[in-house]
Amino acid sequence: MNALFIIAALVLIMFFYFYKKNPRSKECNIIEIKNDGAIRFYVDRADPEEIKHCELGDSVKLWMPSVDPRRITIYREGTHMGAGKIGYVPDEHFEKIAPYVENDTAFTTKVIEKGESSCRIEYLKKTTEETFSDINSLIDQLEKAQENLREELTKKYKPRKPVEVFLYVSGGIKIRANEKLFIKFEALDTYVNQESPSIEFINADNKTIGFLSGTIEVIRILKAHFNSYKFDIEILYAPLSHTKYSYPIRLLVKQYL
Repeated sequence: MNALFIIAALVLIMFFYFYKKNPRSKECNIIEIKNDGAIRFYVDRADPEEIKHCELGDSVKLWMPSVDPRRITIYREGTHMGAGKIGYVPDEHFEKIAPYVENDTAFTTKVIEKGESSCRIEYLKKTTEETFSDINSLIDQLEKAQENLREELTKKYKPRKPVEVFLYVSGGIKIRANEKLFIKFEALDTYVNQESPSIEFINADNKTIGFLSGTIEVIRILKAHFNSYKFDIEILYAPLSHTKYSYPIRLLVKQYL
């Protein structure tokens, strides 16, 4: 009788030890694990509020600082500027995962288990064939985007009205309200190959005033340029006083043939 009691007590002790070690909650959801050779771990110092926004199968991002990295941070996919921080990769997996963090085409990471305050991640290093396949897919997407931009910039276009823009002038450069400004255009391939097409504004001394990029106004100006339009730039607003820091001016870019 005493032997049975001792065995039962040992079973209970082992159960509670395992339960404490495994951070899953009773309400956790799990997806079937199929990938062999993957590293699976519970997120260290998991944030319950961020876990609420995770779904099973969601991809996650891994990040670590380039200088003196000590921990790998896990973020929800689609978040930016430090938002969406789920937690950290446990220290015991740091050395295995760290060498590949900067090359996010070399691995996949996804949520495979989710509880109220816990989250389990699967990290799977891709094969060389899979990595090259993903890289080739990205190249195809980039080439398609470049071709679309080339077509957009060179198709027939007739401006309906002038383009009004705000331009940030480099610090230390003084702009007068009646000063003449110009746009320094580049070859078509230069804009097609840029991640975000930008145009350079210069003064009569060929000195760079500032750059404008990543706006629909840039595309409108470039489309007019590649349809043989010329430009007259009027300064609508320039501050009376200048500082060593950059400052905005308002311009009206008029197109004409």
